[in-house]
Amino acid sequence: MIIKHLTFLSLFILIASCSKDDFSSDRNIVAWAENSNPNFKDLTQIRLAFGKSVARALGEQEFRAYIKEKSTIPGEKIYNELLFALIKDDILPSGKTVAQLIQAHEDDEVKESLVRH
Repeated sequence: MIIKHLTFLSLFILIASCSKDDFSSDRNIVAWAENSNPNFKDLTQIRLAFGKSVARALGEQEFRAYIKEKSTIPGEKIYNELLFALIKDDILPSGKTVAQLIQAHEDDEVKESLVRH
């Protein structure tokens, strides 16, 4: 269970630190995964593809507001972690689910990475 939490934290840090330049043509998902442990290369590609889509979805105000609302602990200056499996079916004000919103932000590179796996 602790490994799942650390993995989620690592993914969150990756997402939070993404910038548009991180996924240029010379540093795409495949190139990033090449630098990972060979035993986990496919898993790394899937996580990076998901992280890229989430980072792009965070460009939408309704998604940022949803994440802030769901993760804020009242009266605290820390945040709850959100697990995709538990929130993917939540409906946003636009009528889309969280999963649909994230999927709408998949670019061709992400789609190609996910199809291969």
